[in-house]
Amino acid sequence: MVTAGSIKLNQTRLTGFDLGGKLKAIAALTGIKAGGDTDIQNFSADVRRSPAVTNLDAINLLVPTIGELTGAGTVSPSHALDFRMSAKLHTSGSVMEVLGQKGDTTIPFFIRGTGSEPSFVPDVRGIATDKVNTLLKGENTQKAVKGLLDNFLGRKKQ
Repeated sequence: MVTAGSIKLNQTRLTGFDLGGKLKAIAALTGIKAGGDTDIQNFSADVRRSPAVTNLDAINLLVPTIGELTGAGTVSPSHALDFRMSAKLHTSGSVMEVLGQKGDTTIPFFIRGTGSEPSFVPDVRGIATDKVNTLLKGENTQKAVKGLLDNFLGRKKQ
């Protein structure tokens, strides 16, 4: 049997669940604070449950003290988690601000582990890729990188 539908919650508190604390590796980059409970302004997701796997798609979670989390993933019958998520966080006074990212920033991350012991891990490759792509958007930056690569590879300037 397969069940599918949407879940929506508004103005909800998860007492005793500290999402900021679970996101401690991401919090170190962005400066978000941990706390005892998690207040959720809005949560929505599309769910499809079968005996083989539970899929959650179009996850959208708005936690005022943290930011907006979006993504998708699966829960296995043994409760193993495999989610690819993205958090749009405020980065005031954080490592990301020192790296030149001011205001809100998006941090990709994974949720792994189990339902009773979830693990929130930054997607370091995704963060680096996003930062490089942002830097390469500027015309002068593209010329500078091309010049460095040409010099490194021994190409003649034209």
